[in-house]
Amino acid sequence: MRNLQILRKFISGSPLPLPNSSVFCIGENGYLFDVIGLESGEGDNCEHFLSNLARVSEFAHIEELVKSNFLQDIFHMQFISNTGCLYLGTKRGQFLQFYLHVGDVEELFQSETGLATFAVSPDSRFVSIVTRSGILLLLSLPNLELVFEEVLFDSKQWDNSSGATSAVQLCWRHDSQYFVVNIPDEKTGRRLKIYDERGMLFSSTEDSTHLVSDVVTWQPSGGLLAAIEKPPTGKDGFLISFFELNGLKRSSFNPIEGKKIDKLDDIVSLSWNSSSDLLAVTKLKAVELWHRSNYAWMCKYVIQRNYSTDGIKFFAWDRENPYKLYIVFESGYYSFYDFNLTYSSGYSGGSALTVSINGANLYCTPFRDNSAPPPYGFFQISVESAVKEVVISSFWDGFLCISFTGNIILVKNSGTELSVCKKMIIENEAQLRSSYNWTWPNIRTLCCINENRILVFQLPEDIADASALSLLSQTQSIPMNCSSISVVREKNLESDNILIRKHGGSILLLNLQYPQNPPKVIFKVPSHCFHNIKYLFFGAPVMDAGDDDELNRMIIIGHDHATRKLEIFLGTKASLKLAADCTSTAIFDDNLLFTTIQGTLEIVHVSELEKALTASTNGTRAKVEQYSRKVEKGSVILTCCLNQLMEPTLVIQVLPRGNIETIHPRPLVIASIKTLLRHEEKRSFSVIMGAMRRHRIDSNILLDELKLIEKEGTSNLTVAQAFRSMVEDVKDSNILVLLVTEVNSNHLDSLILMKSVLKDYTESPSGKNGIQPYLATMAKLGLYEEILNSQHIIGEEDREVVKSRVKFLSFYADNADTLYEAALGTYDLSLTAIVADCLNKDPKEYLPILNNLRVLPSVKRCFVIDNSLKRWVKGLRSLLEDSSVQVEEIVKYVEKHRLFPDALSILAENSVSSARDEADVILIQKALQNSYGQYLEQHGKLHEASIMYKRAGCSGKAIECSVRGGCWESALPFIEDNEENKLKVYHDILSTLQHKQEWTSAARLCELYLADYRQAIEFWIQARKWISAHALTTKDPNLKDMTSSFIKPKLVEHEAFLEENLKNVLQSFRHHIFRFRTVRLRKEAKKLAGNEEAGDNFSDTDSVSSTSSVRSSTASSAQTGKTYRSGKNKRKLERKLYSLKEGSRYEDVAIAIHLWEAFTRLHQEMKPDVAQTSESLWRFELDQLALRLTSQFDELVSEVDNYTKEIWSSSTAEDFTILGKVEKVVRLLI
Repeated sequence: MRNLQILRKFISGSPLPLPNSSVFCIGENGYLFDVIGLESGEGDNCEHFLSNLARVSEFAHIEELVKSNFLQDIFHMQFISNTGCLYLGTKRGQFLQFYLHVGDVEELFQSETGLATFAVSPDSRFVSIVTRSGILLLLSLPNLELVFEEVLFDSKQWDNSSGATSAVQLCWRHDSQYFVVNIPDEKTGRRLKIYDERGMLFSSTEDSTHLVSDVVTWQPSGGLLAAIEKPPTGKDGFLISFFELNGLKRSSFNPIEGKKIDKLDDIVSLSWNSSSDLLAVTKLKAVELWHRSNYAWMCKYVIQRNYSTDGIKFFAWDRENPYKLYIVFESGYYSFYDFNLTYSSGYSGGSALTVSINGANLYCTPFRDNSAPPPYGFFQISVESAVKEVVISSFWDGFLCISFTGNIILVKNSGTELSVCKKMIIENEAQLRSSYNWTWPNIRTLCCINENRILVFQLPEDIADASALSLLSQTQSIPMNCSSISVVREKNLESDNILIRKHGGSILLLNLQYPQNPPKVIFKVPSHCFHNIKYLFFGAPVMDAGDDDELNRMIIIGHDHATRKLEIFLGTKASLKLAADCTSTAIFDDNLLFTTIQGTLEIVHVSELEKALTASTNGTRAKVEQYSRKVEKGSVILTCCLNQLMEPTLVIQVLPRGNIETIHPRPLVIASIKTLLRHEEKRSFSVIMGAMRRHRIDSNILLDELKLIEKEGTSNLTVAQAFRSMVEDVKDSNILVLLVTEVNSNHLDSLILMKSVLKDYTESPSGKNGIQPYLATMAKLGLYEEILNSQHIIGEEDREVVKSRVKFLSFYADNADTLYEAALGTYDLSLTAIVADCLNKDPKEYLPILNNLRVLPSVKRCFVIDNSLKRWVKGLRSLLEDSSVQVEEIVKYVEKHRLFPDALSILAENSVSSARDEADVILIQKALQNSYGQYLEQHGKLHEASIMYKRAGCSGKAIECSVRGGCWESALPFIEDNEENKLKVYHDILSTLQHKQEWTSAARLCELYLADYRQAIEFWIQARKWISAHALTTKDPNLKDMTSSFIKPKLVEHEAFLEENLKNVLQSFRHHIFRFRTVRLRKEAKKLAGNEEAGDNFSDTDSVSSTSSVRSSTASSAQTGKTYRSGKNKRKLERKLYSLKEGSRYEDVAIAIHLWEAFTRLHQEMKPDVAQTSESLWRFELDQLALRLTSQFDELVSEVDNYTKEIWSSSTAEDFTILGKVEKVVRLLI
């Protein structure tokens, strides 16, 4: 199904004089040699050297061959790449060997009767020669020892023959083990004889095989021989037949089938390319390239310069590149072609259309409707002459084909057949013949490449009018040295922009509406890479966007068929290599698809490509998330489209077999579903849900997308509307059941919404289809009791229907007991019996239980059921509603199950008030509040306990809990109005505060409630609130002298205490910093001495190896050998290991930790005390003391800061690797 596409084409600018005696040979790296032997009297012989890059070059000593007069009468040349030798044969019988790079010319052999032909084995070990006398010689090289000699035919037959029927051809197989000779034969006309490398006849063709030409060629891989055979009796023309190594015929095809036989159809030669998938049939005036598709041969391309006059002088394939060929025409022009086998595919009429070319026959397959296997298609159509290219565009339902005779034919696809809609011609037929890479950007414009120019043609307005033959007019001719062009369009729309790939590797963007504007360079790649250029757009299109805006959103994808390299480019900003073994690529719905040699299909979304390229622009590398699945090795992507079920269908062809396979990759199906959800006109939940079920796509993906659409607000679709449409559209209830079943815990809100939608739907007259999904939703939410109480279970009269629905619910239950307990929880014993029966429970187990429950009163029955199901709250309600239950029993039940809030809440309901009298309810309430208070007090919630005690009438306990909880002021409202009682309570509270050393609270109590200002002043001084103590002296005249006699002396005394404390702290810091420096100097000295580990490592052994530690460390597991210690022993060991004891191993680190902890305590504890004391000294006009205290503290802080910087700057990372986290050690030390 693949066609040949020209990647690059070159034609020489001027012809060379080529008489009939010219001989050509293809060399290494595409070099082409020709020897032009001029007729006698026309001058000396001359030599020309041409290359595949259209430049003239010379080998060393090439002139030696010209001067040596060896070029006379040369009729055949052969170049062997292994040795770099050129072998030549002359009509005088000479067999010459010429080393191109050295200049040595040697005559290896000469036949007196002359040479008919020769062939050198590819490994240069043998040469087979046929003389004009009909003798076959096999000689070894370079010694020229005769290996074999045989008379093939009578020499008189050669001398008397005047036609080509007596010519002889030799050909070696590529492994040099066999060679074949095509000779005249009296019985069959011609015969193939196959010899091995020892000269032994291996096989020959049968007598029933009638060859009509001396043409023969050996397939590089596969071992088939190709020759020209006479067709069966009664048929005209000839066949190209293929023979096995044993001489038996394998297959054949007719290259002129259906055409009128012409003398120009005579085949001059057959030649395979190096990959054996293309067969070139060289005729007198043209070269046909044939390709085999699933055992059927198709003519994919015809090369001809001028059919009426210019013939083919020489044709050859490149030795390395299988899709490169060289041609020399009789007129003297030479050219080369770079081809690529690719699919002529595109989107047309809503389907992916693929067209396969077979000469003048076209086979078309719209893959939306079917997938006809190759080599033929679903539709077939024939045109007047061979087709060179096919162009498919989304705005035309069909395709456009370009023939070699100058016709451009527009073909329409009606859905049932193909028909020619329009024929258009170009005046300059030669211009059409040399053009290639046709593109169709929009309905009125057609472009192609012709001799380093881009030609633009305008199509007629009446393009659909089949009655008129239109003459295409050329509107533009843009000089551009380019190799390929392609259309840039987004979402299959018409476009005026084309991508141009130049020979130098640049990719340009040209707007055909403004051809006068120079094209914009997008990026530049190596000249030998990326003949296949594709593109993707990321982000939303910008309204009224210019070309620059489009370029910023364009990702270019380059694929080189030769190196298998696949790269992506974001303009000139960034590039990223995706694969090094890519075999084919495709673009579908913002996804890049490609296959690899290893047999995998990779799918990457454009957002992932954008993320990776953006990261590359920033100098980082992001991982590209891609979907991967296995395909058969050798598979390539043919096309991708939506089938009739609106599902993405990826069509791949397995090249080794040639068959077609269709797959539906989940990422493409998901992308298609997302697109349909956003398209209001095409949205169909029956189609979407059906696709999700067929391809087993997780329903959570659908819910995520619905929530995203609702959040974006670009569509009027909400999740609730989607559920309603889904329930109405989807007729298969199993699909909705599957949706509900797959929902995970992240979408419980969607389940609740689905429950509401399904409930409304099932209540409608046509809602019977939604009962099962509704049951599944309720079961998924765990609402078994609610669904069993619904009308779909207890309201259904048909017992069998009830059983089927109960069994359906059982599939969602964790176990059988879950559904049974839910049925029992409905208090409907009949329903419970049905559920137990459906669950196949043993009647001996559940029937006695149900019978015992039936004889109980209603309230008792409910309590027993709830208690057995551990539904304590419902059981408590039954107890409260049962008037025969005593208060003590209720309180014990509540205490046992800790149901205090629930019990107090239920007591406030009318159902309890109606079952019990008001006094009984109050009694229960008080008892529960008292019990609740005890419970809270036991758990340390003293404030809440005081409230409960207050409500229960226990004021003493309420006050006690408030004071113990630090909220003594909240206990004051609980005190009774009796003054004597109040004072007693106040003094009890004061005693408690003094015991807890809460001096501020004690001072406030004395000041506000006891009016004992003298005692309050003492408490304020204990709290170091000197200003507050001084303020109280103004409230009582008898206390004025306390400021000078009591407050100030206490302040001065505390200031002296602080000064002494600061001195002690500074002295401690200095001592430890001295030890720190000493230890560090000792360690540095050990390092310099190279004895870092030497020393007393056991000086603190007694502090570490305590009896408990040793005992616990020896307790190890017999299986693992690990030592286990308790947490207490571990902490004890670490504290001892990192102690401040002089001489310990980690003394310096322990000092650093100790000083850091002391520094933290200095700022957190001492600094606020110093600040408050200094402020009080200033207030009492003790300025000198205040200044001295602050100065001493600032001096301490400054010196300690310096010590801290010294310690932590000199500490190494190794110290803290040993210690672990410093914060952990500090916590242990504290």
